[in-house]
Formats: sequence, C-alpha cells, structure tokens
Amino acid sequence: ERVQTVYFDRSAEHGVTLYSFLLEAAPALESLHLSTNDNSSWVYVLFFPSILFAGKAPCLRKIVLSDYQFGWETFSPFGASLTHLTLRRASPCQPASRITIRLGRNTQPVGSTPDSSWGSLIRMLQVLPNLEELVLVHCIPTPSHAELRVSLPALRILTLEGHLDGCVRLVRHIEAPISARIHVAILS
Repeated sequence: ERVQTVYFDRSAEHGVTLYSFLLEAAPALESLHLSTNDNSSWVYVLFFPSILFAGKAPCLRKIVLSDYQFGWETFSPFGASLTHLTLRRASPCQPASRITIRLGRNTQPVGSTPDSSWGSLIRMLQVLPNLEELVLVHCIPTPSHAELRVSLPALRILTLEGHLDGCVRLVRHIEAPISARIHVAILS
C-alpha cells in the first residue's frame, strides 16, 4: 500500500507475479513503468488485465508500457489523476521472434477485440482530460469514419509514431492548447 513508483523491466520473466500485482488496489502508486523487452531478438508480449489495480489507484499520474497488449478501457478508471500516458509496441517492421504470454481470463491482443477500435481510443482519451503528455508508438488503430473528437486542455506534448492515416486523423480529432508540441514519426 505504500509503493509510489514501480519500474519493472523484463517483466516477461516474472509475468505471474506482475499480473497478481496489477490486480490489487494500489492507493499510493504514482508511477508505473513496465517493459517486457531487454533489446534482445526476442519480443515478449504480455496481455494486461482489463481493469488495473481493481480500479483503485487514485494517485496514479504516469503509466509507461512497452510491448504489452491492452484494451483502451484499461486506463479509463484513472481519468481524474492520469497526466502522462506512454504506450509503445515493438516496431511492426522489426524482425524478431515473438513469445506471447497470456495471463488471466478474457485477454485478447489489441486488434482482435472491439475495445481496440478507433472509437474506443477516442472514448478513452475523452475520460483522461488531465493528460499533459501522450505518447503512442505503433499502437494507433486504423481510423474509422466516426467523427468523435476529444478535448485535452492540459496537453503539452503529443508524440505519435505509426502509419500516416492514423497519426494525421488522431491529430485532427484532438483539441489541445495552441502551445502543445506535436511530434509525429510516420512509418513508410
């Protein structure tokens, strides 16, 4: 209950322990950084629980995830507190062996469930109005024709890396302060 920061690298080796931790309430947790990879040629993919910390982490300000599969609804319970969200997946162009570890029930990879849709991404952002920094790398879903918009009045930095249509469409759907810095890297 007193843990404020968790930095867990190479978490694929400790998947069961990590998954159990992610299911428990974390009332003092402020920062969560999880990475499954260690720059080796293997890419581990862990599937996140649909609700982190039983929805009870009121102090959580920062989440950084590298190479996890998640549903957009995973972050919704933290709408009042979350200010920094970074989601990275291994480059789709990077040749690597892949190990998939599924923990818990009803865990599905992003792209195979409705919660990974364009509309779900926008709806998730709508409940995170206090975001100051948003980084999405190789995890922007294929844009739909829905005209949902999201207001992020505290946004200072938006970093996107992915396919042109997804990045451009997302920038167009976000209302942010004129002073917000936007960084976009396009896959060719």
